[in-house]
Amino acid sequence: MKRIFLLIVITLTIPAIVLSQSCLPEGIIINHQIQIDSFQTNYPNCTEIEGSVIFALGANIENLNGLNSLTRIGGSLAVSEYGPMSNFIGLENLTSIGGDLVLGNYIDAGSCTVSDFTGLENLNSIGGDLVVYDTWNLLNFSGLDNLTSVNGHILIGAPDGKNYGLVSLDGLENIETGSIWYIEIDFNPHLTTCSIKSICDYISNPNGTLHIGGYNAQGCKSINQVEAGCEAIGISDISLRNKFLIFPNPATLEINISTKNRRGIKEVNIYNIIGQNVLHRDDIGESIDLSALGQGIYIIELSSAELKIREKLIIER
Repeated sequence: MKRIFLLIVITLTIPAIVLSQSCLPEGIIINHQIQIDSFQTNYPNCTEIEGSVIFALGANIENLNGLNSLTRIGGSLAVSEYGPMSNFIGLENLTSIGGDLVLGNYIDAGSCTVSDFTGLENLNSIGGDLVVYDTWNLLNFSGLDNLTSVNGHILIGAPDGKNYGLVSLDGLENIETGSIWYIEIDFNPHLTTCSIKSICDYISNPNGTLHIGGYNAQGCKSINQVEAGCEAIGISDISLRNKFLIFPNPATLEINISTKNRRGIKEVNIYNIIGQNVLHRDDIGESIDLSALGQGIYIIELSSAELKIREKLIIER
């Protein structure tokens, strides 16, 4: 009877071992889509990469669907890429990164093209630094909303690696400030929204150095400006940004803007990716005509009596 029981236990255990394996202790550098498409064939049952995953500069990456078996990366996840890759869809099962999460590059050939962190919604911990620099399309940190722990530094922007499109830190609000070593936010010329819960908490009880520099936009140019923003809207009222609905987005020839609780919009401005104001309206009707704007990514800014918010607007033809 004991022998039969042992056999049953072994039989039930083998599939679990087969279905959950680690691989690549030396990590992997991804240069081409074919490496992703063939990943599960080359590394069957691999759910945890022991080393780092690096998307190399100029890698021709279109999607990450072949990596959907991964639940953990033991090393760092680094994207230094100016090809067509725009998000992290395909990594929905990833829950932790043992090292750094790095987005950006210093190479003159082109800036990182990732526009958001969609696909990393289940990521809850980073064992190292969160570093973001030299991006054009990234507007905020949407997709990292469930990230609660960064066991290192948060570095956003650099003198030779500005984040030109970044307008908000939304998406980083749930990080526990006790896990952060220090924060440096500078050289983000259009960054206006820094008053999110994690940053406000860190200002009130810093765990280390905090630097918020003058090369950000108004609202994020100094610790005093961010602190004033925290006090002005109150942490519990930050969700007011979600009271505005812009639709459709992506848009074609026009958009509609609705508000909850009758919060009035006084002014609408639309900026192109390099910060030029390409449309201004202070006579807000039921819809806004976009026919004069070409296809592409824009920033729409809504101003009310209570606050000013910016969101990404995509126009498709």
